[in-house]
Amino acid sequence: MRNPLRKLFCLVLLGGASAAYADEPATSMFNFSGFGTLGVAHSSNKDADFVNNVFEAHGAGQSASLAAGVDSKLGLQLTATPSEQITGVVQAIAQQKWNGTYAPALEWANVAWQATPDFDVRVGRVVWPMFVRSESVNVGYSNFSIRASGELAAEMPNTHNDGVDATYKFRTGSLAHALTAFGGHSKVHYGDYFPNTTLDVTHIAGLSDMVDIGAVTVHLAAMHMQYVYTAPGVAPFPVKLPIYSLGAVYDSDTWYMLGDAQLALDPYYGRMESFSLLGGYHLGKFSPYLGYSQFKQATFGPGVPAPLQTTTQSDTILGVRWDVQTSVDVKLQLDSIRTGDVAGSFPISLVFPNNGQQYASFLTHPKANVISVVVDFVF
Repeated sequence: MRNPLRKLFCLVLLGGASAAYADEPATSMFNFSGFGTLGVAHSSNKDADFVNNVFEAHGAGQSASLAAGVDSKLGLQLTATPSEQITGVVQAIAQQKWNGTYAPALEWANVAWQATPDFDVRVGRVVWPMFVRSESVNVGYSNFSIRASGELAAEMPNTHNDGVDATYKFRTGSLAHALTAFGGHSKVHYGDYFPNTTLDVTHIAGLSDMVDIGAVTVHLAAMHMQYVYTAPGVAPFPVKLPIYSLGAVYDSDTWYMLGDAQLALDPYYGRMESFSLLGGYHLGKFSPYLGYSQFKQATFGPGVPAPLQTTTQSDTILGVRWDVQTSVDVKLQLDSIRTGDVAGSFPISLVFPNNGQQYASFLTHPKANVISVVVDFVF
């Protein structure tokens, strides 16, 4: 599995389509590619919906015993390379949205200028570079598990940024760096569980560094932003927020490991700490894996009316990946989620339909066991 993962990771990087085929004769200035996931999920808790992210309209649990919209998606990418220095990328993804539709939405739409072999600038809609797997998080086939950790991205679950980034590649001894400075803004709509609710992030400024150390890639990032949370009955006001993250990935012909940690110092909600760890082993076409992630509200700000009884949510996962062929895999995954009133104060992966009418019932058994099956493919 290692080689397909690395090839696809290069493909989904901006400009990666041309980079992945740099050693092949150019036949056209346009390159078309795509990816998708077909899946179904079931949750044991009928008082809440299990969702991939809080932007989905419906999930598994109360809304449906079996939900296909949790993980299913289709992505198409067009890369144009009019010259050796200029690359344009448009990537659209059809997946369940906040309003219940599957209308395609632009995830990437940018133009890159390769000023030198070691320096490039991208302008437009680019990736939100806060985790080691941010560039490929939407491509199920390139990921070890079915989905990214909800606990890890709970504080700021955005995936793209409208603005600019600049990357400079250099070496310090045996270390290869890809240092990126970025800025811009990002606005997202929450799902039907939060009607007429948006998160508008502006004044984004940050740095990230991807460091290759042999078979290990380490990622460090720091970002400062200002956000406005708009919801019925809530007076919108700007909040300045710094976020810091650290991650690493290792993938050999036998073992593989992935880890991320994030710290968000939110003056309104409080200090948020989260991390995710996953590891597995390659056994021919099969790759079993085990993971654990946790979100913790370490301190409370004025946005939390009363101290929480349960300040953490955790998710323990057990799964297996079967590489059916070079471009297709099948994954089976079990999630064991343990939470409490933190799920109501700060929704992560369990949300409540019908304006939270089942919330009191949920708190008597604040947990969920989820089983998911997906087929990932690329073309």
